[in-house]
Amino acid sequence: MLSEALITTTVKIIATKLLDAGTGTLKRNGNKILRALKNDKILDKYTKNAVNRVFVFRTLTHGDKNVYLDEVYYPLKLNHSAYKSTIEVKDGTRLPNHSPICIIGIAGQGKTTVMRKLFLEELVEQETLPFFISLRQIKDYENLTCEELLLNHLQANGIKCDLEDVIYLCNSQKISFYFDGFDEIPFTQRTLALETINSAYEKYGCPIIVTTRPETEITRTAGFDTYNVDFLRKKDIDSILRKTVTDKDAYDFIIKLLITKAFLMQSIRTPILLDIFIITSTALREDPNSISDYYDGLFSALLHRHDLIKNLTRTKKSNLSDRILERCFSLFSFFSLMNSKGDFSRSEINDLFAKSASAMKIDKSPEGIADDIIDGTNILVKDGYDNYVYIHKSIQEYFAAKCISTMDDSAKANIYNNFKNMHQHQLSTSLMMMLSYLDGFDFVKLYILKKFQAADCLENELITKLEKKDYINHIGEWVLEINAADKRCSSLTTEHTGPWMQIEHVECIYSYLISDGVRQSLEFAGNEFMLERGDIIAEHVCNGDIKPLPPEHPKVKDTTPEVSENLFIELSSARSIINNYDELFDEPYESYSNSEIFINKYIKENYHDKIESTTILNSMIDNIKFK
Repeated sequence: MLSEALITTTVKIIATKLLDAGTGTLKRNGNKILRALKNDKILDKYTKNAVNRVFVFRTLTHGDKNVYLDEVYYPLKLNHSAYKSTIEVKDGTRLPNHSPICIIGIAGQGKTTVMRKLFLEELVEQETLPFFISLRQIKDYENLTCEELLLNHLQANGIKCDLEDVIYLCNSQKISFYFDGFDEIPFTQRTLALETINSAYEKYGCPIIVTTRPETEITRTAGFDTYNVDFLRKKDIDSILRKTVTDKDAYDFIIKLLITKAFLMQSIRTPILLDIFIITSTALREDPNSISDYYDGLFSALLHRHDLIKNLTRTKKSNLSDRILERCFSLFSFFSLMNSKGDFSRSEINDLFAKSASAMKIDKSPEGIADDIIDGTNILVKDGYDNYVYIHKSIQEYFAAKCISTMDDSAKANIYNNFKNMHQHQLSTSLMMMLSYLDGFDFVKLYILKKFQAADCLENELITKLEKKDYINHIGEWVLEINAADKRCSSLTTEHTGPWMQIEHVECIYSYLISDGVRQSLEFAGNEFMLERGDIIAEHVCNGDIKPLPPEHPKVKDTTPEVSENLFIELSSARSIINNYDELFDEPYESYSNSEIFINKYIKENYHDKIESTTILNSMIDNIKFK
C-alpha cells in the first residue's frame, strides 16, 4: 500500500535534486519553494494536503471508507487518436511529453483514475516535480497566469513563496502539470482557462496533461496529443470484480448474473457503471435497458447498504421517507448543476436543500435533510476543509435529469427552450443522454424537433435526408486560414448556415443518444485538410497554385486572422491538388448518414409511436360502455 512517508520522502528527494542543480543566486539564496520542501514540517503539510489527497479517495463500492489508489487501481488503456496505438497505464508508464497531452473519456470512464496513476509514476521516476491541479476548484481564470495558478496552489497548501520563486521553478523545466477536469470548468471560463493551461507549455515548455470529456474546447485545440480512454472489455470486468468484491458468495452471484444475462456484460463499458452494478445487482428487477437504469436504484441501495450490513435501522434526522429524500436530492442536483456547482461548503449545501424543501413544500430542517443524505449515502463526500463534492459527477447529472423528467409541462418547456438556445459546449453530454432515456417523449417534442425546425430540415417531423453531394459541397465552403510565413494551415472556420446547422445538430444529438465519443465532420475536416494535408495545401497557396479569397470577401472581412499577413481559402479550392478529394468524404458521410437514420428511429419510437399509441388507447376508452 502507498504510504505517506514514501510519498513525502520522494517529494523531498526531487526538491533536493532541483536545489542542488541550481546555480548562482539560487545556490546562494535558495528557492523558497525548494527550501520549504526540504523542511520536514512544511513538507509533511504540503504532501498531506496536495499530494496524498490525490491517492486517497472514496468510491461508491467502499462507501465511507477511504481507499488508496493501489488498492483499487486496475490498468486502463489509452488509445492515441492520430497513431491508433494503445498504451496500458500500469507501473512504470509515462506518456511521451513532446507535446501537451489531452486525455479524453466519457462520464465514469476512468480519466481521473488514469491521471492519478500517471501522476504517481511521475513522482516515482523523480525527474520532475509534478503538480496535480483540480481545475474545478479554481474559481476565476480571468487574468490568471500559469505562474499565479501555481503560486496560489503552493500557498494554499502551506508553502510560503513569491512569484519569482515560481518563475524560477517554471524556467527550470523540471516541473510538470496534471490538470484534471477541464469539462468541469464553467463554460464562460473555459477559453480563459485554456490560455492559462497553454502558457505553461508554450512559455516554459513544462510537460502538461489535461483530462476532459469529449467535445470540449480543449479537444479541438491544435498542438495537443489526444488519447482516448478505452472501454472495458470482458476480461477487464472480471479482473476488476476480483479486486473489488472480496466476498466469494457476492462475487459468484455477480459473475453468474453477468454470464446468464448477456446484455449486462455488453452494456457495462465503464468503471462507474461496474461500480453501480455491484451496488444495485441484488435489487435489479429486470435487465437494464439503458445506462439510466443502472442509476435508478442507486440512491435507495446506498441509503440502506450500511443498515443491511450492520443489521440496524438508521434513524433519520429529517423523518422523511426514502422517496421524499430522493426527490429532495434530485432537486438539489438540478439546482446545483444548472448553476455549474460541483463542490460546496456546508453552508451552500444547507442553502440548496432549503431551496429544494421549499420547492416541495416540506417544512423540515435543511440541515437534517443534508445529514440524512450525506451520512446515509456518501453520495456527497468531504474533500478538504468545509468542502464537499459528488462522489462522481455523473450522479449529479442523472438525478438532475430525473428531476427534469418529473416536472410539469410548463417547467419542462422553459428548461428545454433554454437548452435549445445554448451552445453544445454549454450542455452536459451526460445530462442530455440521461434525459433522452428518462424523458424520451418531451426530449423529442421540446428539444430535438425544435432544434431541427430552426435548421429547416424536417418533413413530417422527421429529419430530411442530406444527400452526399450537398454534404461535400457544404463542407467545401468552410474556410482554411493559411500562415504564409510558416506555410501551414493555422485554423479552420465552419459556415454556420444551411446544411451545416443540420450536420451540426445531427452529430450533436447522436452523441447524446449513444453516450459515446463520435468522430464528427469538423474533426474529420481538421484531420484530413489541416493535419494530414495542411502543409501541401499551404505550399500551393503560397506558390499561387490556389487563389486565396480577397480581403473584401464576406468570409474574410469580418475575420480576425491569427497573423495579419495570413491568407484564406475555401476548402473546396484544394480539390485541384487532391486527387481523391471526393473519396475522402466516403467514411464521414456514411457516419453522418447513419446518425441521421438512428435519430429518426429514436424520434419514431419515442414520439410518433407514443402519439399513435395514445390515439389508439383513447379510441378504446371511447368504446367502453361505462356502467
